[in-house]
Amino acid sequence: MKRLTIFVLFILALSVSLSAQDDVDLKAQEPKKETKKQQPSKIYYGGTLGVSFGSYSSIRIEPLIAYKITPKFHAGLKVGYQYASYDNHTMSNYGASVLARYRVIPVAYLHAEYSTWSIDYRDPLGRQTVPFLLLGAGYSPRLGPNTWGNIAVLWDVLNDNMSPYENGSPFVSIGVGVGF
Repeated sequence: MKRLTIFVLFILALSVSLSAQDDVDLKAQEPKKETKKQQPSKIYYGGTLGVSFGSYSSIRIEPLIAYKITPKFHAGLKVGYQYASYDNHTMSNYGASVLARYRVIPVAYLHAEYSTWSIDYRDPLGRQTVPFLLLGAGYSPRLGPNTWGNIAVLWDVLNDNMSPYENGSPFVSIGVGVGF
């Protein structure tokens, strides 16, 4: 008797589940696969690699990490190292920067950057810590899917007496960016 009761309950349970499937659209029961578009990262990396040769030769590297606070406003940190040679004098300079950029339009931005660099001057000055506050603007058009041009015009508004930038003269930076 016990076996018969278990068998009947099993058949009833099976028939209920079968009829329930007949009444409901099976596709509606399937869990939906979420098709999330992968959001671009708010963190990005970049930097500068500069090389110049002549009476003043220099190799400079400045890696950058930045965060997109909003689509138009970005803030970041840079560290840098420069090896330079001129008039039989070599020097190693290094420093760090905090920067902010605001995109006025997709290809143009305002730029503010506070930097402190340790610069090795000739004797008797020796090594000096020099602050900079670079303010200006830039233009950055897309040249290809992962490539863009960049030109920025910045002024050192602190005008520290040890600054290598001439008082009131702009610092112009021209380059090409490549995304990986």
